[in-house]
Amino acid sequence: MVHEGAPAEGRRAPEVPDHWQNFVICLLFHMILPLTPLLLEYILTGLATSKTLLLSATMYSVSVCGSSQSKLWFGAGVFIAIVFAALFGLSTHAGTSLEVGIGWPLASIGFVFITHALERYNRHIVDRTPFWEF
Repeated sequence: MVHEGAPAEGRRAPEVPDHWQNFVICLLFHMILPLTPLLLEYILTGLATSKTLLLSATMYSVSVCGSSQSKLWFGAGVFIAIVFAALFGLSTHAGTSLEVGIGWPLASIGFVFITHALERYNRHIVDRTPFWEF
């Protein structure tokens, strides 16, 4: 007979530790969600234009690195954003035949993602800092 308030028979299913939940939710909401418009353009049209990639690299680097606790990565993100914003502006100017291609914007997005994911690993897994307080 089980009394009310007594633990149930059996074992609890394993749960993901809080620090891993914080890290994964950070990757999903903070680092992957901002790339959704770029991913949707690629899924819906079969390609992502160089102009879209230039604008995405600009916004992604400044938004993601803006939350960095590292002065170096924050500065690198601002620098990357300025460079790609200038390239985007030049690419949209009438009479300009600037063609950057997709390699540099994709490389910068990848660089920002990897460096910030490593910083977030340290913050959430090693230091156990919560992503959001619930």
